Amino acid sequence: MSFRRSLFPQNRAVRLLATSLFLAAVGHVPAAHGEKLQFNRDIRPILSDNCFACHGTDSKKREAGLRLDIPESAFKANDDGDIAITPGDIAKSEVWQRIISDDKDDMMPPPKAHKTLTAGQKDTIKHWIEQGAKYQKHWAFEAPLKPPVPELRSPNSDLRNPIDAFIDERLQKEGLTPSPEADRETLLRRVTFDLSGLPPTPAETDAFLADKSPDAYDKVVDRLLANRHYGEHMAHYWLDQARYGDTHGLHLDNERSMWPYRDWVVDAYNRTSPSTNSPSIRSPGISFPMRRASRSSPAASIVATSPRAKAAPSMRKYVFRYAVDRTATTVNTWLGLTAQCAVCHDHKFDPISQKEFYQLYSFFHSTADPAMDGNKLLTPPILKLTTPEQARKLAESEAKISSTEKAIKDALTKVEYTDPATAQPRPPIEEKETVWLDDDFPAGAKPQVAGDPIKWVTAEEGPVFSGKRALKRIGKGMVQDFYSGGAAPLEIPPDGKLFAYVYLDPTDPPKAVMLQYHKGDWLHRAVWGDYEAIQFGKANTTERVNMGALPNTGLWTRLEVDAEKLGLKPGDLITGLAYTQFDGTVYWDKAGVSGRIDPAANPTTSQLAWEKLHDGKNTPELPADINKIFRGTGRNARNEAQKNALRDYYLANVYAGARATFEPLDRALAEAKKERDGIDNVVPATLVMADMPQPRDSFIMIRGQYDKPGEQVHSNVPAMFPPLANATNPTRLDLARWLVAPENPLTARVTVNRLWQQFFGIGIVKTPRTRLARGTAESSRVARLAGGDLPRIRLGREGARPPHRHLGDLSAILGRFLGALETRPGKSPPRPRPALSPGCRGNPRQRALRQRPAGRQGRRQRRAHLSAAEYLGTGRIRRQ
Repeated sequence: MSFRRSLFPQNRAVRLLATSLFLAAVGHVPAAHGEKLQFNRDIRPILSDNCFACHGTDSKKREAGLRLDIPESAFKANDDGDIAITPGDIAKSEVWQRIISDDKDDMMPPPKAHKTLTAGQKDTIKHWIEQGAKYQKHWAFEAPLKPPVPELRSPNSDLRNPIDAFIDERLQKEGLTPSPEADRETLLRRVTFDLSGLPPTPAETDAFLADKSPDAYDKVVDRLLANRHYGEHMAHYWLDQARYGDTHGLHLDNERSMWPYRDWVVDAYNRTSPSTNSPSIRSPGISFPMRRASRSSPAASIVATSPRAKAAPSMRKYVFRYAVDRTATTVNTWLGLTAQCAVCHDHKFDPISQKEFYQLYSFFHSTADPAMDGNKLLTPPILKLTTPEQARKLAESEAKISSTEKAIKDALTKVEYTDPATAQPRPPIEEKETVWLDDDFPAGAKPQVAGDPIKWVTAEEGPVFSGKRALKRIGKGMVQDFYSGGAAPLEIPPDGKLFAYVYLDPTDPPKAVMLQYHKGDWLHRAVWGDYEAIQFGKANTTERVNMGALPNTGLWTRLEVDAEKLGLKPGDLITGLAYTQFDGTVYWDKAGVSGRIDPAANPTTSQLAWEKLHDGKNTPELPADINKIFRGTGRNARNEAQKNALRDYYLANVYAGARATFEPLDRALAEAKKERDGIDNVVPATLVMADMPQPRDSFIMIRGQYDKPGEQVHSNVPAMFPPLANATNPTRLDLARWLVAPENPLTARVTVNRLWQQFFGIGIVKTPRTRLARGTAESSRVARLAGGDLPRIRLGREGARPPHRHLGDLSAILGRFLGALETRPGKSPPRPRPALSPGCRGNPRQRALRQRPAGRQGRRQRRAHLSAAEYLGTGRIRRQ
């Protein structure tokens, strides 16, 4: 029989509010028996720690069918007529009889539980039953109510806001007086750490000490809140909750593009935005409609889970694990509940059944990100973050592309084409020369160089053999101009001869020149001149064929080599060409292939021959849609749309008879796409969450096993909470709105508690996720010093009871409704101004330290309340 509670740290903004509120919230002194005992305050902690494991919410572990957390079960007679708790009558209360029993078979807690009630705990239970055993709903699941503000009674108190009144009331109960206000330098240091993560500079300290105006401290707070470093510091804590990371983690740990989400969170704290929307937008993995979605990445945070990079035995396993992880993270972060406890069974303490967990899980089960991400920088779905100027340029490029594509379509309607393979009589075979490169690289090619940038010269600037210009290359050692893809391939004809024209400068001749041809790889080369000068390819093979001496200098010379000599056969497709030289000044011009051309069998003149060449083959050089048709659909099975696509591509890109018409258009289209891609490639992008077009069915997974589906479930929230506004077909946006709805009892409490813990080192509810010393104040301090960040906080039945619940309710109410988290014009999220008041920041005294080591009574600031990051001077994140 055991019971724990839980709470999570959250936004740093409420931390200052939480400061004063928490100090007043210190613990309730155990009630004297003359005072009316309260179930939540006095009884629930005893039962939760000793009884609920066997007599709580988990039906599978429940003993004797008895629940002690609800009166309906505790007051009901069993089959033997015994009643666990009879209000007002301990003699008829079986629970009491078991508690005081010495019989090991009957006593409760049983010896095997290794739990023992103290005499004080037994006495408390006894008096509670005698007083009527009145139950209460767990405080964490009741909506926060604004409590009455106590009257100020201490003559030394200075009421600056309602928080101070609660602190004063608490100190009165403890018989203490407020500590004197800290000196000005200490106050400045504390508030600067709180709002920037760094200590004040000497200049800031001197300026504050010199300012004797009554609002000097308020001006410091205003300055810190207006500083951009405020958002950076506050974002640090939120990103810890969202488990932000710049890399994949796991084995390879490569970069992935998440930094736009980080910057978005920073900006969310610093920019103007309605405070009621900010939590929904920041909700992990929850999409929110943004006016400027192109500059926002709100749904990225839940993608912080690390997808697998390589194939696994079952994709379903990882889809399941990601959805479980995202569900648990959302509930942990926003509600402070350990929802993951219900993956395999009903939660043992909190009112979350296994079915209700999988209803929440259903919100995240149909996300579109893959189970295996390949360890890539960007894995769809992604969001491009264009600036207005980039968006304008992209629109212009798209307009160019659209107009050029329209011109191509119009030109296609004017082409009169008859396939010579179907003509009667069959056309005669002819000698023909196909020019591949003249005045420019082929359309779509992506030229590269080894040496200086590409340089074209006209007849006024140097020798030109054909057309309007030639390619000039000057260099020392091996230099070249080349490309290896992007353009339509050149097919080797029967008896094919590859050629190119070259001019060697007589004043600066090279040692060697080489023609290289790409067919899947650079394995086909012919060299003239010094055979050993260019060491590409294996000697005396088709990878480096010796063609003899250099051509004459000062003259245009046709370099020509039989394709067969280079290991190329008729029908082979050449996808790249390289002009290579060693030293010297060389001019290159007109290159191509000549051979016997059979129009009926030549792919550049016969579409049927072209199709036969590619049928059933994978040709990556072709556009993806055209390649897909060839690979996946036989000629006789193609529909009209596929046939038209092949015909249009052939005429515009392959057919030699229309080359004069389409080459300029193809070149213009390639340039427009290159321009667009150049802009798009510099636009930052980030991972986001999106749903699949067809959502997956979700089921209760038996014992939490991914391959053991049970009852089907649909997206919903646990019945303990207020229902969703849209319960018919809820989305993650509906879940986001539900999380921040005023009627949700936990979100405001968790947020305030997380900020309180952030500012003071311990929350109003102090239970950290680490299990050091069962969530004591000391464990919270140790966890922060050791780990460098805030421990996760637990609310609900698994979280420690706040010593002063009214203070927590006041903080939640103030934070949400009354403006204690002041929303200043032009600033959002709201600012925690009341808790920044110097009234809560008294100096520690030795007597106070001895009497209340944790400072929980709110009399003073805790000594150890900075995180490890702040101690190290890195208390805010750094942008790229």
